Amino acid sequence: MKRRRREMVQGYIYILPSLFFMVCFCLLPIFMSTYFSFTDYDIMTKADFVGVDNYSKIFSDKYIIDALKNTFVYVIVTVPIQTFLALVFAAFLADRMQNIVGNFLRSAMFIPVIASSVTAGAIWRTIFGTDGGIVNSILGIFGIDGLNWLGSSKTALICVCVVAIWKNVGYFLVIYYAGIMGLSPELYEAARVDGATSIQQFF
Repeated sequence: MKRRRREMVQGYIYILPSLFFMVCFCLLPIFMSTYFSFTDYDIMTKADFVGVDNYSKIFSDKYIIDALKNTFVYVIVTVPIQTFLALVFAAFLADRMQNIVGNFLRSAMFIPVIASSVTAGAIWRTIFGTDGGIVNSILGIFGIDGLNWLGSSKTALICVCVVAIWKNVGYFLVIYYAGIMGLSPELYEAARVDGATSIQQFF
């Protein structure tokens, strides 16, 4: 019994640092945000409780529809595309690239995941820049006028979606790759014996 208690105490000690940071930077901000959402608070003055007035103003805010629309478009565009690309790349690397080249490609595709937002923003600002941007320079070669990719309401959201897909594909690729590699080779052998095509084997 003493050994079990000692192991339990050791376990709590191991998770204590992570638990401390999770409480301070995850749980506590959630509760604080919930509380302040029911107050009139501008950081500089004392918070005054106003009940659900802030929530009632949401439905009369003319910008809420645009915000919901942009969020909807962002989700509809990024989630299916990044999921599809990650799954296709993971299946290709697992099936055809079990070598040093495949290891390099996996590592290279994971770099955007660990890259900071500042770095990603600087890279894509260079790509989508209005003056001297890579995309506009390529369009200029074909005699097409460049666009204000990041400053136009018609293209800014699409650019954000492209950056999000680029940054997240590597993360999901690693997860899918690990899942595929965890499957028993005997399942594929049995499928091939039964005459299944590559696509049928995948599914």
